[in-house]
Amino acid sequence: MNGWQILITIILLCINLPNAYASIDRQEASVESFLGSSLKGGFKIGHKLTSFSNNNFVVQEPLTGERWVLRLPHEVSNLLSDRVQEREVLKWAFKESISLIEVKDYDSDKGYLLTRFLQGQSCSAPDFKNTAKLQTALKLLYRLHSSKTAPISAKFQPLSRFFATSIVAASRELSLPKEVQDVADQLKQLLSQIPTCRFQSVVCHNDPSPENFFYQDSRLYLHDWELAGFNDPMWDLTHFSVIAQIDPEKILSLYPASDPWALEKMMFFRPFIFFNTVVWASLERQQQFSSLSPQITEMLYHTFLEKIADSIKSSSFQVSLQKLIQGDAL
Repeated sequence: MNGWQILITIILLCINLPNAYASIDRQEASVESFLGSSLKGGFKIGHKLTSFSNNNFVVQEPLTGERWVLRLPHEVSNLLSDRVQEREVLKWAFKESISLIEVKDYDSDKGYLLTRFLQGQSCSAPDFKNTAKLQTALKLLYRLHSSKTAPISAKFQPLSRFFATSIVAASRELSLPKEVQDVADQLKQLLSQIPTCRFQSVVCHNDPSPENFFYQDSRLYLHDWELAGFNDPMWDLTHFSVIAQIDPEKILSLYPASDPWALEKMMFFRPFIFFNTVVWASLERQQQFSSLSPQITEMLYHTFLEKIADSIKSSSFQVSLQKLIQGDAL
């Protein structure tokens, strides 16, 4: 593992600590009302599940023993997500057997989500060092990218969500540092140099980390649809490549579609992927209550700011940028 992979591993361990139960106490009345309207036979809130950006708990019905998963989102997650669209996408992905998440109830205003508890195995980056498993994941992403029926209207462009989020955050007295605004302006300027015809607009997951893939009965599924929207499919492949630490050329050799600008776009999107973590961390560290310690969010924030700068300076990024700008003329 490199340094930032180790950091994320530490974070995943920290966010599963018992003190996260306090997050339910602070929302007790609204959570009980939400669960009470869904589970008429009563409920018991159990242990916390590992989650990076939300608090998820197992909920059991005493009379039947049936188990559910309750999601209580962080305020930052609500800022970054279109909850109304997410609800419809969740239903669609389950119907299409792309996801196994079966929705029992959903509160679009608060972002509360109640889903059936799943027996299976969440994936992690090492799983996809296996070429067969990697190919299965990429076929699943291609199936998503090829969909014509997903109930998605929102455009997930590399920076549009950031500028929308910054406005909403300001209305809630959450401020983004000037250096984050400066990086956003820099990325916006770089993006503006590339002809829009280079990019496609298809249904994308936009957050296909290895941990969002799930195995059950030897089949692979994709979960966590908070950021789904239209985007270039190379965004999904770049995100997966960065988090799973898999060479882009290997991914492109297995992805069942061709794009003349595929490798260049994967190089170009890297700092944008890092930027999403910077935005998230800069808001997360301002929360009064968080699953993460201030020290960890600070480390995340500065680590990924550095990764953005290093990525933009790299020769692979600069060469790819010029190819995307000039096209066949290069």
